[in-house]
Amino acid sequence: MHLEQDEYLPKAIWIQTQNKCNFLCNICPYAKFSAKRVKGEMDELLFYRIVSQLRNLKSIKKVSFNMQNEPLLDRNIAKRIKYVKDLSGLHVMLTTNGYYLSKDMTKDLICSGADKITISLNACSRDSYRLITNSDFYELIVDNIKRLIELKPDYLEVVISFVITEYNSGEIRDFVDFWRGSGAMLRIYKANNKAGILDNKQEIVSQERDCIVPFEEINILYNGEMVLCRQDWSNRVIFGNLNNKTLEDIWFSDKCINFRKKFGESPDSLMPCRVCNRERWKGDYIRL
Repeated sequence: MHLEQDEYLPKAIWIQTQNKCNFLCNICPYAKFSAKRVKGEMDELLFYRIVSQLRNLKSIKKVSFNMQNEPLLDRNIAKRIKYVKDLSGLHVMLTTNGYYLSKDMTKDLICSGADKITISLNACSRDSYRLITNSDFYELIVDNIKRLIELKPDYLEVVISFVITEYNSGEIRDFVDFWRGSGAMLRIYKANNKAGILDNKQEIVSQERDCIVPFEEINILYNGEMVLCRQDWSNRVIFGNLNNKTLEDIWFSDKCINFRKKFGESPDSLMPCRVCNRERWKGDYIRL
């Protein structure tokens, strides 16, 4: 019945198990929202209920544990990843700032069966790292990344990301050269305005660029709310709550279907889409 209502099936799900971060980076809205944001963690039973429902949505192939947060602040993150892998076998990934990638955490993540770990480094010097993250942990993060690469099994993909800003644009070549031969993949891409929340000089272009978010992605907050997009830290579009609905019910709800229909017809008429300057898969992946 659902397939007759809507032709689009989700391909990936992002789960926010808690909404805290330990950094205040200027390319991220967390610094703007941290003081007024109610901090919380996902109820364990809710998490298990969400994961169990993935079996009913066989179109979903990927599960990610980063969404408006630092996922490694969840003390049970490795346990959660292992639960997903054991129950579904799906591709599991996360993005971290790398601060908590201690030797023990690294081993726990490897044992969990995680398929992909991305570290947001965004610099190739202590000075630019400090300007972007407002912290002085560049050498620590680099050491943590190197240890992860050294210990990782063959199936685990390690990605080091570099968001281009006014502070680091002159370090791109140095960044590539520094990590050449390391065994990691690099991702280099332009900063975006996080659905209009951050000031950003990049032009807001028409959504005819074919954004896939409404058609392929499910984004879940720690409190069970299914929101439109993880880029929108204001969470202006909420489709429903998984405390009283299922993933399938919300994805195929009138509200969700109507949004996809309107987006397909006139994306620039919708908020927050019309103020977003993020381009689809705008990153360049480099395997060295």
